[in-house]
Amino acid sequence: MGAYTVCLDLSLGLASPALGLIAGGTGLGSVYLASTLVVISGAMISLRLMYAPARVGLAPFAPMTCARGLASFAPMTCAWGLPHSRR
Repeated sequence: MGAYTVCLDLSLGLASPALGLIAGGTGLGSVYLASTLVVISGAMISLRLMYAPARVGLAPFAPMTCARGLASFAPMTCAWGLPHSRR
């Protein structure tokens, strides 16, 4: 919920003045064009994220523990090629 609030605050705080500058410089019609481009860009990003292949693991460099108890920060590897587990 906090991330939503931050994004909403940023969009209201930045988009309104930016669209006001666009409208003042080139007219009201360009505000609709700029808004359309932003919406299409957002839809394309959403579709890309929706159809992106799933990543394995929690984070790319999350600490892992090898079978011998030694920590490794390399992604999906473990010293001596032993199986690893995340803590």
